[in-house]
Amino acid sequence: MASALVARRGKVAWWGGCGEQGPGRDIAEDTIYRIYSMTKPVVAVAIMMLAEEGRLPLRTPLHTLLGKSWRRQNMKVFVGGTKESPQLEECKKSINVWHLLTHTAGLTYNFSGTEALNPVAAMYQDVLGTIPNGQMGAKQAGAPWMKPFALVDMVDALASLPLCFQPGTRWHYGFHYEVLGRIVEVVSGQSLGEFLERRIFAPLGMCDTGFEVPRGKEIRFAGCWYSSFFGGSIDISERQRQWGEYVEGRIRMQSGGGGLGSTMR
Repeated sequence: MASALVARRGKVAWWGGCGEQGPGRDIAEDTIYRIYSMTKPVVAVAIMMLAEEGRLPLRTPLHTLLGKSWRRQNMKVFVGGTKESPQLEECKKSINVWHLLTHTAGLTYNFSGTEALNPVAAMYQDVLGTIPNGQMGAKQAGAPWMKPFALVDMVDALASLPLCFQPGTRWHYGFHYEVLGRIVEVVSGQSLGEFLERRIFAPLGMCDTGFEVPRGKEIRFAGCWYSSFFGGSIDISERQRQWGEYVEGRIRMQSGGGGLGSTMR
């Protein structure tokens, strides 16, 4: 399925879609999609709002917001070896908010397949679970990818794992925006979803954007397919519902790195 929209000066000039959002249901203008990592720029806006209000300087060390587990003295950096026998060194610089915004803090993601080249990703998989990447086998399709962490617990778990490099020295795609989502919660005193709704989505009229698909709107929620090792594709939508992903009242974690659903307009 595919959908595209052209807008200029706040007005929609053209919209078009092809394919089905589900069996027998064509893509529509109000189809709700999983926007995955496009959640990140939304969370970046939230962080910049707090920064503009003077509530969150961008060089703020994380340990002042998230606790002593994020002190550099309590963190290690991977410099070689394997998952089973890692070579670690002391963390030389405190991670700050700017490092998270720019993906330079040293965190990684736990995509399947990356463990062969990145032993730290393998350590993440042991603690957090695995995110499927590319083709999917039956075992991956039938089990939850990530372990059922609450956001606060996941962020604590990340602090206990080695960094891929010293903060600020390299760029690497990782769980940085999940941590930023937790920072929004700490600074604002609201859940991430509440802050985004009140400060961004409601003022902009984004009534179909959020971490949950409300009851009554499920029929508009597009399916999600992954390629299969055995040819064709696997629709994981029902399994996601069973795990509680995007389901109103059942969602386990509001992920600032990839948890939002939204529409084209």
